[in-house]
Formats: sequence, C-alpha cells, structure tokens
Amino acid sequence: MEEIKVSSFNKKLIVFLLAFLVISLIFGLFSWGYLTLTQAKNIASQNRTMTLSGSGKITAIPDIAGITLEIINEGKSVQTITKDNNTKMAAVIDYLKQQGVDEKDIQTSQYTITPVYEQKCNYSAPNSSIETSSIQTTEIINEGKSVQTITKDNNTKMAAVIDYLKQQGVDEKDIQTSQYTITPVYEQKCNYSAPNSSIETSSIQTTEICSPQISFYRLSQTINVKIRDFNKIDDIIGKVSDLGVNNISNLNFAVDNPEDLENQAKIQAIQNIEKRAFQFSNETGIKLGRILNISESDSYPVYQRANVFLDTAKFEVPQAPAPIEPGSLEINKMMSITYEIK
Repeated sequence: MEEIKVSSFNKKLIVFLLAFLVISLIFGLFSWGYLTLTQAKNIASQNRTMTLSGSGKITAIPDIAGITLEIINEGKSVQTITKDNNTKMAAVIDYLKQQGVDEKDIQTSQYTITPVYEQKCNYSAPNSSIETSSIQTTEIINEGKSVQTITKDNNTKMAAVIDYLKQQGVDEKDIQTSQYTITPVYEQKCNYSAPNSSIETSSIQTTEICSPQISFYRLSQTINVKIRDFNKIDDIIGKVSDLGVNNISNLNFAVDNPEDLENQAKIQAIQNIEKRAFQFSNETGIKLGRILNISESDSYPVYQRANVFLDTAKFEVPQAPAPIEPGSLEINKMMSITYEIK
C-alpha cells in the first residue's frame, strides 16, 4: 500500500516538472520572439529616420568688461627698468582696488624682459687719393600731431554722434564701441659713415662689417582686469595712463556666468524644432515617432570687443570722456533632434 502511494507521488512530481519545463520553454520562446521583433523594429527605425535642426538665440546685456593693461619700459639696466616697472604696476593695481575692482579680477598674463639688438656697422674704403673728408646719409620719418588735441576733438565728436543716434530712437544697447586707438608713430634714424679719406677717382667702394650688439632691454608686464562697474571704465582708462600704463587693449564686454543663458538658448532651439516637426507632419502626412537622438552643435557667444591703445604722454589739456558703450551680446545654440518615422 505504501509502495502504491510512493509511485503515485513520483508520477505527480514528474508531471509537475514536465509541465514546468513546457511552460518555461513557451515563455522563453515568447520572450525571445518579442526581443527579436523589438530589435528588428529598431533596425528598421534606424533606416527610417528624420533629423531636424533649429537654433536658439538669447540677447543679453553684458555685466562685466574685460581690459588688458600693459606697462613697457626700456633701458640699459635690467635692474633699473625692473624696479621702475614694478613700482608703476603696483600703483596701477592699488588704484584698481581703490576703484572697487576685486583682487580675483586682476590677473598677470605676461612678464617678459627681452634684449633689443642693433647692428654696429663699420664702413671702410680702399686706400686711394681722396679729396673729400667724409660720406654720411641720414633718414628721418616723422608723422602725427598732438595726442591731446586729436583725443579731445575725437571724443567730443563721437559723443555728439551717439547723442544724435539716441535722439533718433536708437536704443543704447544697440550702440557699442568696437575700436578706440591712439598709437605713437616712431621715427627711424639711420646713420651711415665712411672713415676720412681723400678720393680722386669717381667711384667709391666700401666694405661693410656688421655685428649684433645689445642696445637696451625691454620689459613688458601685462595684467587682465575685469571691471564690473561700467561707470568707472572712463575714469580707469584715463587714470592708469597717468600711472604709467602705455598700452590699453582688448576692451571686451561679456556675461560673467553665461550657463543659464546658454541653457535658455538650448531650450528655445528645441522648442523651434518641435514646432517644425509638428508643421512637417501636418503638411506632409508623415508621422514622426519617438526621439532617437538629441545633439548640440558647437557654438559660442558672440562677444563684443573694442581695442584701446594709449600712448604714455600725459594729457595736459582737459579731456572729454571716451564714449564707450557696452551694447549687447548674443548667445546662439544649435540643436538637432533625430525622430523615428512611423
């Protein structure tokens, strides 16, 4: 009797195991089929796609101005020009801090000391019977007028132009300084001489012997400055030249933290793409499905830049403020979305 019960239990166990195996096999086949079908649809979708692109543009008002200040000294002694240059730059940095420029917004970008060579040349003529005593040639090039006069006149005229534009309804953010230059023009002096001799013949042959020699040393020290109070730009540009700065350049306006504006431009670009996708589907009858890919093209903010170069000459007459306008800047982003075609 017990043997019959054991045999019956074994049969039931075997039937249960067989049923479990059959169900597992059916479930496995179904899962495999579903996965294969899904993969096939994905492969087909990859060959049936459409990519649409769109751009987003955000216009912003700059909140920082960047400017480069350089002091250049020349002289025979490295020690002398170094001491003089460092004293002047320390005075400039102290003044900037007094104007509210934070220490973290002042950065040294260059400090170089380089020798400047000149050619020392000797000219000699062969022995001959010469009646004249010397031969000398001098060339002088001189250009330009008074720095003080042209600066005052130019700034006054530009201020009048800007006032007129504003009277005509041109918004202040649509007016921006793109260049402001005052550059010294140097003269070139060349002296050539031959030793005393007397010449009877009509032709003179000279021998030139030249060797490079250090004439002086040039020290250049440059700092990059961020100015956050635009009302102080004119005063800073005018004062630092009095403190020894003889090259002011790369005046540019930007947004200190552009990440939020860049994200806004991206969102705007995606919204424009979605509008185009909706319009495309309605006009062509082609149905777009799920999004397969979103990509961003490289793009950069369109920053505005103005160049200012000043000579070291002290302004002896009152100067009209330089009419410098920050204007506006554009942040552009290009996005692309790839859709599945149903």
